[in-house]
Amino acid sequence: MRDQYRRLLAEMFRGVDPIRCEVELRPDVLWCKTAVSETSLPWSRLKQVNDAEHGVELWFDPGLAIIRNRAFARTEDRRDFLEAVGRVGHRRNGAVT
Repeated sequence: MRDQYRRLLAEMFRGVDPIRCEVELRPDVLWCKTAVSETSLPWSRLKQVNDAEHGVELWFDPGLAIIRNRAFARTEDRRDFLEAVGRVGHRRNGAVT
């Protein structure tokens, strides 16, 4: 599965290096924008939040957003992001863990 995702991303972002992604926590959705796509993932579909070693994983049904540690200038920014996700996720979907 991992190789399939890598091939898909390589095709989507052909010639784009580095790949940059904007992420916004909006009231109803997690909004993501790259050079080639724009995606909105509804908070009502958020199933799980993982505070992983490499970054923050937001698992939606369907969908996955990974916000890498390098996206945060400071440890406090990463903590604040996780807290904000928790607030929005719980407000929209009580099943978030």
